[in-house]
Formats: sequence, C-alpha cells, structure tokens
Amino acid sequence: MSLKGKVVAIVRPPDQVKELSDAIESLGGTPYEAPLIEVKPAKDQESLIRLIKDTASGRIDIIAFMSHNVLRHTLEVSKNEGLERSFK
Repeated sequence: MSLKGKVVAIVRPPDQVKELSDAIESLGGTPYEAPLIEVKPAKDQESLIRLIKDTASGRIDIIAFMSHNVLRHTLEVSKNEGLERSFK
C-alpha cells in the first residue's frame, strides 16, 4: 500500500505516536501528529475489578478490548488482584 501524497492524522497519545509516524513515512505518507487521546486509569477501578472477577468466574465469555491501552491496563489490574490467569 502506498500513502504517497497523503497526510495521515494520528490521534494517539504522545508516547505512542512515533512508531505509527515512522510506518506512515515508510509508506510515503506524511504523518500529522494530533495527540488527542489521554490514557489514564478509570475513575471506577471497582467496576474493572468486578469485570475481571466475573470473567474469572465464567460469567463473561468474551471481552472486546477497544485498544491495546485498555488491554494492557486490564492485565495490569488483574495481576495486582492475583487474577492474571483469568486472561490466559
């Protein structure tokens, strides 16, 4: 695929822009960095812990993670809760 002559907006958090910018440039495009997303823990950690426990108990069959940031945070919290095996 070629991105020659295309400007591609990247709205990832600042610390996650470089890899995608490099990929766009390697395909001939021009990255337009606009870091509009901020990654931070959820205000309601208890909801996440409940989700992890419900998954571990078999109440939930499938979780659709909308980004690797959410997945990474969920795995971190599950490890802290001693439930990391829930996601293996």
